[in-house]
Order: sequence, then structure tokens, then C-alpha cells
Amino acid sequence: MQKKLFETLWVILTLISMTVNAEIISKQELPQKALDYIQKYHPKAKEVFVEEKTHFGQPFYQVTFKESKVDQNNTPYEEEMGELFRPNGQLFTNIIFVEQHSFNIISDQAIKSLQSTYPNYKILAVKMINNPNRYGEEYDIDLMVSGNILAVTLNNNGEILSEIRK
Repeated sequence: MQKKLFETLWVILTLISMTVNAEIISKQELPQKALDYIQKYHPKAKEVFVEEKTHFGQPFYQVTFKESKVDQNNTPYEEEMGELFRPNGQLFTNIIFVEQHSFNIISDQAIKSLQSTYPNYKILAVKMINNPNRYGEEYDIDLMVSGNILAVTLNNNGEILSEIRK
């Protein structure tokens, strides 16, 4: 009986700890320093999306957007891009949008964690965030699980940091 109670409490605590502190905000709510950076380095950014998120245990503004580019054959395309800014507006690092054929960059520990937590999942999209201050990455992964889309953040050790049902 005590074992069942402990297991139930453990599941509840795990679910509570996996809720994320992500909040969508408007571009105008970014600190001026971040707005200036985007205007200077990405003046043609469109579809700008800003979230307050936690990565590496710290609060950040996660800014994603699209930018029109031209390849070496002068063929236009849109590239998804992203940046992480500290609360004071200082750039922390960029976000790498991983193409489907490159999903194998996800660490083995993270893959094992996904397999054990979300059986029969399918990866839809991956954003990788490298920590410039020390070793390690975090992944923002969109998963299809039993017909539901989940936004899951986990680190390269496989620890699930957040989960949101989209």
C-alpha cells in the first residue's frame, strides 16, 4: 500500500515539475537592447515570436523568426532562426533549427529518455540550444504522441525539463 502511495505521489510531483514557465509575450515587451540587436542583425525578420523561457536553469527571452534569404543559385527561401536573450536584453546564444534529416544529433541519453517516457513518439521538429558558458545542450522538441502534439524541453543528459501540450 505504501509503495503504491509513494509511486502515485512520485508521478504527481514529476508532472508538476514538468510544467513549464513559458509565456508568450509581444515583441515590444523585449528589453530595448534585444530589440536593437534584432533590428541591427535581422532587419527583415518576419513572423517574430517571443517567449519567456527557462534554459540551463535561467530565465531568457526566446525569439524565433523567419528571414528571407537567397541561395547560391539566386533562389529565394525562408530560413527559420532564433536567439536567446538574457532578461537585460543581452544576447546569450543562438538557436539552431535542426532539419529532419539531422535529428540524429540528439544525444543518446535524450533519445533513451524520449523512448521510455513517450513510447511510439514521432519527432516533428527540433531546436537545439548550445550553452556558450559551459558544456551541454538543451533541446526543444515537438513530438507527436498518441495523436497529441507535445512541446518537450530536455537536456543532453535526457532530463525532461518541461512539457506542454500544444
